[in-house]
Amino acid sequence: GAAQSNHCRATSLAAARGGMRSVLALRTPDGGPAAPVGNHLIHRLSADQIVTITPEAYEDRTAVMAAIAADEESRGHRCWIIPEGASDALGMFGFVTAMKELAQQFDAAGITRPPTIWHASSSGGTTAGIGWAVDRMKLTTPIIGTSVGDSVEYMWARVSEVWDEATALFGGKRPDPPLELIDDYVGGGYGVISREELAVQVAATRSTGLLFDPTYTGKALFGLHQEIAKGRWSSDDHVVFWHTGGGFAVFAHDYGDLLD
Repeated sequence: GAAQSNHCRATSLAAARGGMRSVLALRTPDGGPAAPVGNHLIHRLSADQIVTITPEAYEDRTAVMAAIAADEESRGHRCWIIPEGASDALGMFGFVTAMKELAQQFDAAGITRPPTIWHASSSGGTTAGIGWAVDRMKLTTPIIGTSVGDSVEYMWARVSEVWDEATALFGGKRPDPPLELIDDYVGGGYGVISREELAVQVAATRSTGLLFDPTYTGKALFGLHQEIAKGRWSSDDHVVFWHTGGGFAVFAHDYGDLLD
């Protein structure tokens, strides 16, 4: 992942708790070291080794990870290569399980009209898992994944790859849920956060007590804020904002006078 990767931070912490070594391959602007702030501070605290790579090398990240694994195996270690964002058939099932839990919460709350689920979409695993569960459970819940850096075409390709892998492993038809992917709120690109976006995130934290990662949940929240302002939904509609975590990344950003 990137130097502020939530996924890599969670993976290295989980590995440490499970008694396993972790090696992180992290993208930085020049392939050099990153400042130990936010998620990257936790990477440095918890990972056994960090390999930093350039954006150009990151384009071939599968080969990069294979080379790291080969080196580790030559030292007598068994390796588990976890892809970007854990976005594969196995990783997807975390969100399949989570969606089942959310459906139970809908029932418990007496919500009969399907709510819209709005979430940040990046490497595709979250979107694929929610979509798979909605399809297999025969729900009519609309799903909207808002990209935090890539085009709609790229996002569809990533989700499709995960679904194709899962279908090959577990059988059944390819999912066809009521899924919409949008890239209207990518802004300046992945990890590029505007003052306007940060202002919405600050206001949301002051309203809810929740932290929003400026790169992922914060950018998705800004998109939801804009869509509400445009009148996409009425006051009678139910919209679920799925917070996918990432609070530590707030410590890697400068909020300037927004905190005054």
